[in-house]
Amino acid sequence: MFYLWQFEHQLRKANKSFQKDYRAFLEQGHSEDEIESFIGKEYAKVLDAEKELDGAVGQLLLHEARSLDVGGPPAEDKTMWFQARGSKGFWLTSRGRAHVRKLIDEERGRRFEVKTRWVTKLILPLLAALIGIIGAITGLVAVLQHKK
Repeated sequence: MFYLWQFEHQLRKANKSFQKDYRAFLEQGHSEDEIESFIGKEYAKVLDAEKELDGAVGQLLLHEARSLDVGGPPAEDKTMWFQARGSKGFWLTSRGRAHVRKLIDEERGRRFEVKTRWVTKLILPLLAALIGIIGAITGLVAVLQHKK
């Protein structure tokens, strides 16, 4: 979790820096072209911070999927993966992250159903039988004690 907080902090910092620098840039009285160029450069910084956060979230999801033995999205599907600028690795898109989350939720649901089935089909009937036997033994002991 702390891993994600670092990226979220970087994103908040980039947004705050952009707002402060933008106000200062406007007060200096630059032309429209200079303002647009400045916005483009600052927006690219914010976009890079967002991509890093998206990549971190995607990596955590893929790690969780691997731990549950669930495969990720197909590598051939370009709507699920993107390649970051200046990087050789591929990252999950928002659609890819949603797909992996769905697979994780389905696996968790399946595992919960298996555990629930064990409880309802085996453990509860055994527990009921054991309680019945204990009740019968208690009743028998009470009857035998009453005769004496």
